[in-house]
Amino acid sequence: MTKSSQLIQPNHLFCKNILKNNVVDDKQIQKQIITFCCFFSCKAAPVNVVQLDLSPFGLPYFLAASTDGCICLYSLAFELPLLSRSSSTGDLPVVSISWSRSRPSVFYVVDVTSKVYVWELLICQGGPVKTEQFSHGRLTLIELSNDHAATGRGMQGSKPSMVITDDSGAVDVHVINQHFSVADPNELEQMALFLNTLS
Repeated sequence: MTKSSQLIQPNHLFCKNILKNNVVDDKQIQKQIITFCCFFSCKAAPVNVVQLDLSPFGLPYFLAASTDGCICLYSLAFELPLLSRSSSTGDLPVVSISWSRSRPSVFYVVDVTSKVYVWELLICQGGPVKTEQFSHGRLTLIELSNDHAATGRGMQGSKPSMVITDDSGAVDVHVINQHFSVADPNELEQMALFLNTLS
């Protein structure tokens, strides 16, 4: 094993701060602007992390997605992922990953071909349970509204929604299907137990 391959271990998440420049604000106090960069890989070479998303349910876990299509589930307590899938998008780069704001076991992934993958971890850990192809422009981002009924945040009475933007600048708001927006009464506890078994 070469020295460089010993430094880069698959499935590790690496983060580093990069000093960009010094800035002087209106009070003449010098501040440093720092960029936070992350990369990881399910494969041999590191790639850029596209997005990290913490559990909105107070669980100490987060999702990470990369430009090589790899997605990982991490615990805040461990450096290695609890779950990683390297070909869930057919090796297509991931554009966005978001943990559901309604269901603790559900998250959404978008790839560069504008396909949305819906994962439901308590049902299937090997791959998405549903995929949806969007054909109106290349999707650049998805954002999920807070679900007041599930998290206590957001507007009371509003239905869980997904905001989608594409490369033309269009913004669409979609109401999330009830199957993916209404949690079972004990889903949070089941998800916490499931995550503990992975730890």
